[in-house]
Amino acid sequence: MSYKKGIYLLIVMLSVTGCGKMDNDISRQEMVSSVETAGEILTDINSGETQINNTLLPTPASWSLNTMIDTEFADIIYADDERVIFYAYFGLFEYDLTEKKLINSLDLKAINCQKVQCGGRSEIYADTQGKEVWIKPYNRNMWYVFQPQENTLREELTAEGVELFKQVAFKDTTTIEDILQQKIRFCSNHVVTFSDGTYGYIMTRGPEVTQIEYCRGEQNWPLFTEDQPHEDDLLKQDDSFYMDYREYANRSFMNFFSCYSTFYELGDYAALCALSKNVSYSDEEQRKWAEQKRDVQMQIEQDQQGEPYQIVFEEDNEIKKVDIVQEDGIWKADGLPHT
Repeated sequence: MSYKKGIYLLIVMLSVTGCGKMDNDISRQEMVSSVETAGEILTDINSGETQINNTLLPTPASWSLNTMIDTEFADIIYADDERVIFYAYFGLFEYDLTEKKLINSLDLKAINCQKVQCGGRSEIYADTQGKEVWIKPYNRNMWYVFQPQENTLREELTAEGVELFKQVAFKDTTTIEDILQQKIRFCSNHVVTFSDGTYGYIMTRGPEVTQIEYCRGEQNWPLFTEDQPHEDDLLKQDDSFYMDYREYANRSFMNFFSCYSTFYELGDYAALCALSKNVSYSDEEQRKWAEQKRDVQMQIEQDQQGEPYQIVFEEDNEIKKVDIVQEDGIWKADGLPHT
């Protein structure tokens, strides 16, 4: 199975959901240190009220041509005839439909608004004009307000009185789904409706960011292209990418099996480390595994009680096996497959 085919088959199996509760006891100092500021967030010890900081300096999002999509995928929060604003786990982006390029971005990790990092999915909305993006962290009772075109970032205690742009939940739009289902494999959680009867939405044709598109009617725009500023190719994905798939794999053995078998075929050693015990990560092993192409047949072995205990691999005319164990409700492979 090819690299792109393998991870894409996994992606289309996943639903866009928030992750389980993690440790939310993140100190104020940790929060402040994660974002570059021109001032400090001060707390009045007597009243317990937070003084809002209006001088935050936003950090642009970064991406590489081989950045991959996690289970959260991407969602649209605003679109008009000229621009679209959307986000994925690695950042929030504004795209100019006329210039056909990304024009602004915000690193969500820098403000502790990544789903895995902060323990749950942040709320992200745009105002009706698409001039401000309102971001509510999962574990803080406040809002970040990002103005893409001015490249400013501030804090607010409440979004009361702000008129937010309305998207339509894809899952609640039977008519739209009927129209689109013949064209797409995986779509954003929301669509935008236009007065001309067309719909705007985000879709993917594969696992990498270069295969994410914005679509409206019969038109589509690749959102991440080689001619735009980007980082060098990644040796491995962001740690939160693997944490997200680890959390998804925890939900059931079949989830675990789909993740493990796909990443094994892709040769993503870092992912196997996240899904295994008694395996240590190294850049050298990551490079070595990535160079190998795998076309593997796998099957699950069960014990007399019907519980899975082993994965059997048929690879290059060899039979390999790896034991599967469950520790504290978490499925793990015990080491790497061996003959």
